[in-house]
Amino acid sequence: MLKKIIFLLVLVFGFDGAFADSVKMDKQMKKSLDIAVAKVLEAFKTQDQKAIKTLVNKKAGVYIIFRRGIMDEFTHVNYIDFKSPIPEYLPYNHIEKKYYSLRYKKAPTFSCDSEKWSDWGIIVDVNNRYNALTDIAIAQKKYNEVNYTTSEFGIYKNIDKQSLKVVATADDFVFYMILIDGKWYLSILDRVEYCSA
Repeated sequence: MLKKIIFLLVLVFGFDGAFADSVKMDKQMKKSLDIAVAKVLEAFKTQDQKAIKTLVNKKAGVYIIFRRGIMDEFTHVNYIDFKSPIPEYLPYNHIEKKYYSLRYKKAPTFSCDSEKWSDWGIIVDVNNRYNALTDIAIAQKKYNEVNYTTSEFGIYKNIDKQSLKVVATADDFVFYMILIDGKWYLSILDRVEYCSA
C-alpha cells in the first residue's frame, strides 16, 4: 500500500517536465514506442491476456474511458481482462486490420456526419496533449457532484500531460501510451463510441 502511494506521488510530482508540450523523439525512443504500440494492437487482436498484462504498469494501472448516456466517465483498473470488459456491454476491440507502420502527426478526429476519420492508419500524436482524464473529472465534479481530491486531479493532469494519443483508424481504436522508467505502457484506453449519444 505504501509503495502504491509513493508511486502515485511520483506520478503527480516526479514526472512533471519529463515531456514538454511536445516530445523530441530520438531513434531509440521512437523504436521502443513503435514496438509497444504494435504489441498493444496485437494483444487486442489476439485477445492475449498475458501480453496485455505486460503492457500495463503494475503500479500505475490503466484508466478506461467510456460513455453511459451523454457523459463520459472513467475507471481505474490494475489490468485489462478481455473476458470482463469495461463497460460490460461493450466487448473489447478485436483488431481486424493489419497495420504496417506508424505515422507521427496530429491525431485524427472522427466525423459523425461522414462516419470517417480525418486521416487514416496508426497515428501517434507526440506534439499535442489531450486532457482526457482531467476534462472528464472536471465535468463529473460539476454535473454529477463527484468529489475528486486535489491529489487525484494532480494524478489525472500528469497522466494526461505525459501520455501520447494513438489512433488506429481502421478499427476505431484509441489509446494512450506513457513512458515510465524507460518503458512504454498503456495508460488510457478510450472506449467511447463517439456518435452514440
